[in-house]
Amino acid sequence: PASLIFTRENWHTVQEVTVTGINDNLANDDGQRTVTISHTASGGGYENVAAMVSVTVTDDDAALVVSESTLSLAEAGGIGTYTVKLASQPSGNVTVSPTSNDTSIATVSPDSLTFTTENWNTTQPVTVTGVNDNLVNDGGQRTVNISHTASGGGYENVAAMVSVTVTDDDAALVVSESTLSLAEAGGSETYTVQ
Repeated sequence: PASLIFTRENWHTVQEVTVTGINDNLANDDGQRTVTISHTASGGGYENVAAMVSVTVTDDDAALVVSESTLSLAEAGGIGTYTVKLASQPSGNVTVSPTSNDTSIATVSPDSLTFTTENWNTTQPVTVTGVNDNLVNDGGQRTVNISHTASGGGYENVAAMVSVTVTDDDAALVVSESTLSLAEAGGSETYTVQ
């Protein structure tokens, strides 16, 4: 309510005040905003009596929008791309840094993306490139995570992840039998190699 009224009869009864957050669709610095609610009394001998309540509103607008959560690509120079943009207008420049957790499996470029209050909702491309290891990998695949860490413009500590599966391109021999038993005098067995 806009005001609370206390009388001689209800002065000792608690009256409830409800505070409701308002969505601003902006990424706020430090991920939150603070407002102070003032209570000033008048009348009945309560002139110049005041109290304050500080309310912290946690921002729900800062997020990275990544077009793909998973990618698959070939080992030797296979390329995959996806895009990144911000979910809401930042309060200043935001730098997003995509990073591979294992550059022996896949590399990522560019090193950073910059979003401003003008281009925050325009997608920017990220390219992931498979790295050849010249080894036959167990299961024929390796996995790497591309993390995206944001900073500035109210996007501090905002992150996103893309999981990348790199398919092995290295040749392997497949032998149908690993052991054979033969009779000494002219015994024979066969196996296949692929």
